[in-house]
Amino acid sequence: DPGHGGQDAGAIGTFLKTKEKNINLSTANELAARLRQAGAKVVMTRSSDTYPTLLARAAVSNKNKADAFISIHYNASISSSVRGIETFYYLNPSLASSLQQEIAKSTGLRNRGIKKNGFTVLYQNTRPAALVELGFLTNPTEERIISQSSYHEKAAQGMFNGLNAFFSK
Repeated sequence: DPGHGGQDAGAIGTFLKTKEKNINLSTANELAARLRQAGAKVVMTRSSDTYPTLLARAAVSNKNKADAFISIHYNASISSSVRGIETFYYLNPSLASSLQQEIAKSTGLRNRGIKKNGFTVLYQNTRPAALVELGFLTNPTEERIISQSSYHEKAAQGMFNGLNAFFSK
């Protein structure tokens, strides 16, 4: 689930004006390619600059009986010094924990850990679900890193590895 899209740009980078919706989709496409190459069936909530509602995103997961649902995001803060990656879950922390550990390894960004949160895409989801925040667009150093396609590849590889760890448990 590449977060945001369409009229909802998500966070906008403070320094390079990077639009979250664009890098969410880029990162999701990188992950989808890796998963398909490994033989997985991938269902995307959006594949272009559209905005499915939050309930529609969870419904896609539920309807397709997803083995795992990942909502992909980049973060923002009122403080430009906040940095790092974090992953959210609602019911079961297992998927979030596997993803967070592997994304931290592959990206090298600060590991902010996993946190419980009732985001709609998690709360309305009956499938294993996590929402990843892959860095802060409001931190000038981090925005420079996370706006690059090479970072999207690293983050996707981390999520791919995290999914492998989750499914091997």
